[in-house]
Amino acid sequence: MARTVRALQAAPTAKEQYESLLEVADALSISAGAVAAAWLRSVDPAIEGLTSLRRAYDRGVTQGSWHDVLRAAAQRAVDTPDAVPGLSKVHRSARGRGSLLGNLQALVEERNRWAHGSAPRTNPEAAERLAGLLPRLEAALDQAMFLKESPWVVTRSSSYRSRERVFDVFVWWAMGDHPEFEKGRITSAAPLEDGRLYMLVCRERCVDLTPFVVQRHCEVCRSIELFHADRLPRGNATGVVLKSFGSGHAMTDDSLGDDLLGLGEQESV
Repeated sequence: MARTVRALQAAPTAKEQYESLLEVADALSISAGAVAAAWLRSVDPAIEGLTSLRRAYDRGVTQGSWHDVLRAAAQRAVDTPDAVPGLSKVHRSARGRGSLLGNLQALVEERNRWAHGSAPRTNPEAAERLAGLLPRLEAALDQAMFLKESPWVVTRSSSYRSRERVFDVFVWWAMGDHPEFEKGRITSAAPLEDGRLYMLVCRERCVDLTPFVVQRHCEVCRSIELFHADRLPRGNATGVVLKSFGSGHAMTDDSLGDDLLGLGEQESV
């Protein structure tokens, strides 16, 4: 998120600001949707919202796909005491600024206009559109601040303390704008897999973000990047097509196919 917001702030022309605004909206929808999907999978893996998301991966997930799973998670979170803080409120309007889902929907409608050839052709036209879109984006960013309460970590290694029956887990905190994250340590009652991305809910429960968001080496950038699962390959190809949050570069990962194909199914104990 931080990279795309900074690109918007640095854009020198209204047309470039307009395009950067759409990129920020994309990143926000994906981030919030991935949090919602991962949490849903941890509490109710057979819920219809995940089944719908699974179908969306066949053609490629859209912002609308993420909004649908965010809506499903919000409804489920109402009756769940240890839900992601703030998740149940994404459809509620506040102080005359609309709701997070409402603002994201307005931004995706603009994205659709852009995708169908109705992008602004001049800087004055772009500035006119921005006048209506920037307040929507600013409101959405404010309303999504709850995501900071459930930080992302990449696990490095862990050790078990038998007396306390907990794991000491050494991590990288992943809520910055670059994958060279700050090192840290957390405790977990359950074992966590090394090199995996987790969300820390209520500062005590680790929720696996795989397969929605993963850390991988980008062959183009030649660095470690955060990727989100974008779609299943077409035809008979296997794996999952990933797209980088930071650069937009795509790669195929053969290790995540079963995770995506199993969305919406009850997990065996």
